[in-house]
Amino acid sequence: MSIQNPQVPYRGPAQDYLQTRRVRIIGTPTSDADRFEVNFLSSDDEILFHFNPRLNENCIVRNATEGHQWIYEKEERENRCPFQPGKRFALDFIQDGQTFKCYVDGPAYASFTARININQLRNIEIKGDVRVEEIHFG
Repeated sequence: MSIQNPQVPYRGPAQDYLQTRRVRIIGTPTSDADRFEVNFLSSDDEILFHFNPRLNENCIVRNATEGHQWIYEKEERENRCPFQPGKRFALDFIQDGQTFKCYVDGPAYASFTARININQLRNIEIKGDVRVEEIHFG
C-alpha cells in the first residue's frame, strides 16, 4: 500500500506496517529545513520510536517516551546527518523483533530497540520541515 503526497504533518494508522514490518518514506527536506521527525506511536500517543534528523545540528536523535516523558539519558544520537535541505531521500524503517532498523538511501544508518512492546504500535506520524512524496508499506 502507498500513500501519495500526504500533507505534513501526517498521522496515519500503522496497521500496514505491522503486517509488513517495513515502511519507506520518500521525501525532501524543505529548502530552509532545520529538522523533521518520524514517530511511531501507541494508541495512547506514547512514542515507541522517535527519529529526528536535525539538519541545523548535523545529527539525528533517536529516543522514546516513557510515561509520556522524554528520557534524555537514554537518548541515542548520531553525529552525522545524511539529510540536506532540498535533497530527495528514501528512508526505510524495517522491524526486526523489538528493533527498528533505519536505512537512508539504501545503506544501513542506525537502529533503535523499542522500550515498550512494539505490538502496541498504532500510528505513524511525520512532521517538521519536510515534503513527503510517498509513504510505502511493504
